[in-house]
Formats: sequence, structure tokens, C-alpha cells
Amino acid sequence: MKYKEKIREFMEVRNLNKRDLANKLKKSEPLISCWTNADKPSLEFITASSKVYPELDFNWLLKDASGYEKEDTMALAVFDTASDYGKSVTDLIDKIDQKLSSLREKMTQNSHRI
Repeated sequence: MKYKEKIREFMEVRNLNKRDLANKLKKSEPLISCWTNADKPSLEFITASSKVYPELDFNWLLKDASGYEKEDTMALAVFDTASDYGKSVTDLIDKIDQKLSSLREKMTQNSHRI
């Protein structure tokens, strides 16, 4: 299965049309049309998609392999965004950066007390 077929399958599983996807990714419909008709993904598409759809398996998307298995389709339909599991990598990195900054501040404050 080719990249553009997989994009269409992902959209079908999510009940998305190009307009819906454009709204979710905050991109124009013509750009979404270019992405969904392309033979290869763009970095911009991967970046935008990973933020909105962290559950999208980019290994599956980028490799020439079969479509979603039945269980995978069900997992996409019931994705839980309430926990850290499934958050995009960039969200997790941002969260780690925030915690590191907070720890650095506390360490600096504690070193001034000694």
C-alpha cells in the first residue's frame, strides 16, 4: 500500500474529509490536497500530524505494507488523550523541559540558602 493510500485510509478510519483534516491541522485545504495526493510525505505534514494525531503510526505510514489491522482501527477509534500515553513527542519534550527548568530554579534557590 502506498503512502497516499494510507493517508486516505487513516482519514477514512477517522471519518475525516480534506476540509476536516485541514481544520484539525490548521492548514489550507489546497495544502492538505497536495499532501494527500503526494507519493511521499512532507516533513511539514509529519510534524503537523504528530501534534494532532500522536497515535498515527509513522512506521506504518512510511513503509510499504498493508493497511490497519482490525485491532489497530479500533485503537484509533477509542484513543485516550487524558494521560501522557499517546501524547506527541514534542508535547512530552516540552513537558520535560518545563520540569527541568523548574528543577534548575529550585537547585539555584537551594544553593543560595546554603
